[in-house]
Amino acid sequence: MLFGCLAVFLVLRLRWMEHLLMWDEAMNLCTVRSFASGGKDVYSDWFWRYPPLFNTLLLLFRPLQAGFAHRAEWLPLLVGVLQLAMMAVLNRRVFGTGPAVWSCLALSVMPGAVFFGLWIKQDCLVSLLGMLALYLCARQQPLWGGLALGFCFLSKEMAVFYALAIAIVLATERRYRDIVVVASAAFFTSIWWYACFSISLRQFLTFSTGSLANPMELWIHPWHYYGLMLLQDLGWPGIALATIGSAFLIGSKGSRLWPLALFAPTLIVITA
Repeated sequence: MLFGCLAVFLVLRLRWMEHLLMWDEAMNLCTVRSFASGGKDVYSDWFWRYPPLFNTLLLLFRPLQAGFAHRAEWLPLLVGVLQLAMMAVLNRRVFGTGPAVWSCLALSVMPGAVFFGLWIKQDCLVSLLGMLALYLCARQQPLWGGLALGFCFLSKEMAVFYALAIAIVLATERRYRDIVVVASAAFFTSIWWYACFSISLRQFLTFSTGSLANPMELWIHPWHYYGLMLLQDLGWPGIALATIGSAFLIGSKGSRLWPLALFAPTLIVITA
C-alpha cells in the first residue's frame, strides 16, 4: 500500500516538472546563482533573507550551469518523498499501520500538496525536519529531536509552529524536562544564524514593534487569507476529513495529539 501511495505521489507531481516559476521560486534561484558567483547585488543579499539550509542544498545542483532551474525542482521532489516516508513512520508509531497508510494517501492526493510539491522554496524542509523532530520526541529521544528541530529552524522561521506542537505534545505527558532539552538543543543549533546573519528576523521584530513605516510592505492580504485558502489547499473532502479527525483527537494526550497540536495553533496564529 505504501508503494502505491508513493506511485500516486510521484505521478501527480512529475507532470508539473519544468513548471512556470513563481516569484519566490525565481528569487530563490537568482539568489543562489548570484551567491555562487560571488555577486554583490540585491539577489546575493537575499541569501540572508531566510535561514541557509535550503539554499545551501541548492548550491549542489550546479547553479552556474545551464538548466539549473529544472535541476532545482528535483530537490523539493526528493524532500517530498522523504516527507511521505517520514509521515508513514511517524503515524505508524503513533496511530498504527492503517492510519499511517491513509495519511500518506491523503498527502499524495491533497490538492495543495500536489500544487506546492515542486515549489522551489524552504517550506518542504521545514515539514520534513519538523516531523522528524516529532518522531524522535515520540521515541523518547528529546536531544536528537531538539537537534532536528534546530535544523528545522535553519530551514525557515515557520519551524516555530513545529516547536509549539512539540511543546504541547510533551506538556500533555508532563515531560517538562524533555521540553527544556528539546528547546536547548534547538536553540544552540540555530541561534548562530538568527543572532548574526538573519535579515528576516530583524524585519519581523521591526514589524511587531510597530516601527515599520509601512506595515503593508510585509503583508498585503486580509487577516483571514489563510483560512480561506484551506478550501483550495485541502478541497471539501480534505476539510471534512480534517474536521472529523480533529474531533476524534480532542482530549488526546501525548504524540497522538500532534496533528491537532500542529494545525490548530498554526491556523490561529497566521490568521490572527
